[in-house]
Amino acid sequence: MSNWTREQKISLAIALIAFASLIVYILVGFKQELKKAMISQPEIKSVGSPTKQSPTSEPTKNPSPMPTQATNESAATEPIPNQGWAYYGFQDEQGRWEGRNFKKALGNPVASPQVGDIVIAIRDVPAREGYKEFEESVNDWVNKREIGLIRPNVRLRVVYVYVIQDGFIWIKFARVD
Repeated sequence: MSNWTREQKISLAIALIAFASLIVYILVGFKQELKKAMISQPEIKSVGSPTKQSPTSEPTKNPSPMPTQATNESAATEPIPNQGWAYYGFQDEQGRWEGRNFKKALGNPVASPQVGDIVIAIRDVPAREGYKEFEESVNDWVNKREIGLIRPNVRLRVVYVYVIQDGFIWIKFARVD
């Protein structure tokens, strides 16, 4: 390389930068595909008694990624399922919370949830079959069916954390007995 001209060295540097940019582009695409694959897990089923079906147990529409409050009377009377999804709350870019439904049992109680954390409900929170998703067919955000109601002071283990639109945080939980 010591015999290379200045132009050859510049050309090599440009080629290396282009190659690095291509690698970053591929990795970003791979990360997005991996995230999609992790999200499309099998549907979560309650291991306990089957959830009663009622007209209000159908998915509910709401024009925001923020979930609607519990509307299913029969789901509210069901025991907390062994696993499910729950809306944790909205956290803005500065780390401020709006509508937080849980606190961490250990460490900073208002820190963002992480996989493995034990969290404690601070209000009634609907347990759902999945996180809220935007459905193109209806051009709206749709909640998954309620499968139970998490009561205040109930402890849950965080199994997965999913963030919608930069701040709407949902957790997949497992019951802690």
